Amino acid sequence: MEAKEQPRDDARVARALGLKVPVYRHMRAALERGEDPLWLRSADPVLAGTFPNAFGFELLLERFEIEEGLERRRANLMRAIAGKEENGEDAASAAAEEARAATDEGELEDLALALEPSPAPDGFEPPGKAEHAAFLDGLRRRSDLARELRRIFRDKGMVSAEKLELPENEARPFKQFEGFEELLSTLAPAKYLGLRRGERAHALRLQFTPPAGEVRGLFDRLCADVPPQEKDSYFKLF
Repeated sequence: MEAKEQPRDDARVARALGLKVPVYRHMRAALERGEDPLWLRSADPVLAGTFPNAFGFELLLERFEIEEGLERRRANLMRAIAGKEENGEDAASAAAEEARAATDEGELEDLALALEPSPAPDGFEPPGKAEHAAFLDGLRRRSDLARELRRIFRDKGMVSAEKLELPENEARPFKQFEGFEELLSTLAPAKYLGLRRGERAHALRLQFTPPAGEVRGLFDRLCADVPPQEKDSYFKLF
């Protein structure tokens, strides 16, 4: 039995790359054949004069890989959604529309939760109360929750650094980060790399956290059906 061809939208990928569809298709086919990128830019008669800037072409190839990966992920998700639609699941059509409009892998991962819930962490012990266990299971399949948490981290998430005990000569390069805390959205790339170097050197412990008030507001909004008298216990699970 032949496998169904993955649905893909060449126009969408070409648009994301700033290319015309025929140019995108020609490049894709050439790269799949193993053509050398240098030949594509400077000697391919179909692309002659299209990419005069060597550095710009190199960046385009990087984006090409990213967009191709995104489209493969989208195609896999669309195929899974199609199976749900064939089974008459109403939510699948809405998920398909969102999948078509998604612009990054994070959005597709969020949507995938509705089809395949995220697994429990290794070593996780479910709560003894059946209602609490069911609540946690339900959270793992909520794409709307994942999407909102990602938005909160993107817009208002914080990164903080805690100093670890190291000999003074090893800790000195990272002393500037002692007690550091800043919004992720305003963090300069150079500073972020410095924090990561400190983490790799075991001089710093980094924590990434959303604002507590935002998390509580999200819980109140998306979990309004929990028993009012048990809100605090459910929030701890959340």
